[in-house]
Amino acid sequence: MKKLGLLAVGFVSLGIACEFHAGTEEPAKAAPPAAPAPVTAAPKPATAPRSATAPIPTLRPKGPTAGRGLPSRLAGRFGGGTAPAGTGVTPPTPTAAVTGAPAAAPSAAPAVDPSGPPVIHGQNALGNDQNLPGSWHGVVYFIPNTSTKLPDFTTMKPTASFYTKEVNIAPRGFNDGFPGVDARTEWFGIEYYNSINVTKEDDYYFRVLSDDGAKFYIDDTLIVDNDGIHPPADAKGAAHLVAGVHTVRLDYFQGPKDQMAVQLFVTPTGVAEKTLQATLP
Repeated sequence: MKKLGLLAVGFVSLGIACEFHAGTEEPAKAAPPAAPAPVTAAPKPATAPRSATAPIPTLRPKGPTAGRGLPSRLAGRFGGGTAPAGTGVTPPTPTAAVTGAPAAAPSAAPAVDPSGPPVIHGQNALGNDQNLPGSWHGVVYFIPNTSTKLPDFTTMKPTASFYTKEVNIAPRGFNDGFPGVDARTEWFGIEYYNSINVTKEDDYYFRVLSDDGAKFYIDDTLIVDNDGIHPPADAKGAAHLVAGVHTVRLDYFQGPKDQMAVQLFVTPTGVAEKTLQATLP
């Protein structure tokens, strides 16, 4: 009986010990959750910088020029202008007489070519032979049939010339040729020259419609570029013109036949568009 009692006491002690350990042992801790990856904003796509609008050039008058804006290389060849330097006969410079000394001979200089390119006879689609006040002077060049843009007219010999009150040839067929000069109807270029009197300083807007290419200049500054072989199409430009006389030039070329067009318009501020003539606005 005594052994059974001791055995019972042992089992009871073992149970209490097990119960104590079971109640006081800390449970296993779960691994902490992984920290979320930092969120970064997606980079913005690069944007091209905005192109600044080209400023309108301010052009000041250079004064009247001989030959309605014709450059010196041409003015002396068409009358009403000044011969280019070195092409006219230079009068001898008076010198003091020296007793017994022979008079100095005047220096020789080549004479101005009196012929120049002939003016067309009568009328064609481009203009006529009437050199009236305010007229544009058109100088014609024959160009290679491989041309795809305006050639350098300064390296070419002019073939014909004509006059017109305005540059205003709407798209049309061209079969006129150059009466009295040549029957060509394609592959030619024209330099149109004039001087314009600007009566009011202001911004002026220009439009060139052409088939094929054309470029418009004021005081040798390019204002409108519509170059290249193309069907009738227009291009625009602008200039701030100070009151006074300005020289203007429109270079144009006609490529393959049969269609052609060349028109030059101006829009003064607050006024309807019109063809550019010798007085503005």
